[in-house]
Amino acid sequence: MRDKESAIEWLEYAKRDYESALLLKTHQNPPAIEIICYHCQQAVEKSLKSLLALAGVYIQKTHDIHTLKKLCKKQYPEISDVISDDHADIFSDFATVTRYPDSKKDFSKVDMDFALKYSKPVLDCAERLINTEE
Repeated sequence: MRDKESAIEWLEYAKRDYESALLLKTHQNPPAIEIICYHCQQAVEKSLKSLLALAGVYIQKTHDIHTLKKLCKKQYPEISDVISDDHADIFSDFATVTRYPDSKKDFSKVDMDFALKYSKPVLDCAERLINTEE
């Protein structure tokens, strides 16, 4: 069953994650790059989950952006225009690799800029689709 109310709630959480990432970038010196990447990943994940809610599709408990994108694409093929498979894989890494101190990856400003740049179109697309749904 389609659930616009739940979709809006998921989207609000996505917006908060994205706004948190922007706040950290702007007000923390030096910025906590790995936390910014994580919040951007969460914005993408929750944006995709908002579309699944809108379509009435079961929302899996996963951080795998590629899987969520694939599920969304069935109902909303335009999602492929805003997030590529390669980008989905990168965002998936931000969900787990950034969260633990024993991570072998050091994130750079390039990663942070990528996360901020490519998470926003997914958020905007989800918002547009939700707002046009009757």
